[in-house]
Amino acid sequence: MYGLAIKIRNFMYDKGIKASARFDLPVISLGNLTVGGTGKTPHTEYLIRLLKDKYPIAVLSRGYKRKSKGFVEAGNTAIASDIGDEPFQMHRKFPETVVAVQEKRADGIRNLLKRHPQLKGILLDDAFQHRQVHPSLSILLIDSNRPVWNDRMLPFGRLREPVGGVGRADIVIFSKCPMTLSTEEKESMKRHLNLRPEQSVYFTGIQYGEISGLRKEVPESVPILAVSGIAAHEPFEQQVRGVSNQVSFLRFSDHHNFSEKDLKQIQTALRPIRENGGFILTTEKDYVRMEGDPLFQSLMADIFYLPIEVAFLEGEQQFQEEIIRHIETFKA
Repeated sequence: MYGLAIKIRNFMYDKGIKASARFDLPVISLGNLTVGGTGKTPHTEYLIRLLKDKYPIAVLSRGYKRKSKGFVEAGNTAIASDIGDEPFQMHRKFPETVVAVQEKRADGIRNLLKRHPQLKGILLDDAFQHRQVHPSLSILLIDSNRPVWNDRMLPFGRLREPVGGVGRADIVIFSKCPMTLSTEEKESMKRHLNLRPEQSVYFTGIQYGEISGLRKEVPESVPILAVSGIAAHEPFEQQVRGVSNQVSFLRFSDHHNFSEKDLKQIQTALRPIRENGGFILTTEKDYVRMEGDPLFQSLMADIFYLPIEVAFLEGEQQFQEEIIRHIETFKA
């Protein structure tokens, strides 16, 4: 029944029965077909790095699990609960880039253009199913570890819409790929989607950086408490295991709002680890949420995070040229 409702909704937008707003500047949408993490935030950050020194751009998100309502633009006093953890992470890393949130993206774009008429492009975060805006370029992310062609619709699977929705994408990116992915495996993945010749396909992996803020080398024997509130814990936990051979894990749900009960659980688990010279290691997304949470202020000296970036397996220059060409040749 859910799948039928989504098919009818998409049909109405495809046929123009329901209207999609179009705008006089490039609007690049990033999204996925499934619930759960496919790496949208690091890919959005990749686009920010690519474009921010060339064009005035903005990022617009709905601000999932934020405590505010309506249009909010990140400013100097913004905290994660105002705009959501992922938009706040982007604002914190790229303070010169406009970051805003609003539930209705079309209204959000209008508000951005009123405030910043100089904008030459807008990145829509997690907007593949948001049909009220017609993007000028649509990028679809698919987790290579969770093939959508073997998945089922909600609530029995993770699909937000039928796999046929891939046809709306201009660019398809298989994310979280192992860097050793073979040519045969890539071709097999592409065949499962029955893509059109004009749809570009890329493969990306995740590249972890050095532990942020830690000014000393970490011996393998140092105990670590790994705390994560993300959709897919395994890649992060595997990376932490490469840092230390003494790791304890605490898992929370994606975008988890920590409570006093959670804090006590973390404090209890941290006590023996701290006594042996250890610390808490978390994801960047979780760190920015903890940093602005009064509950965690007494623990921040013991909390560090692993930053991540997108790494293309091949075709990175081609991808960059495709994005730049789209902006340069865009016609309202």
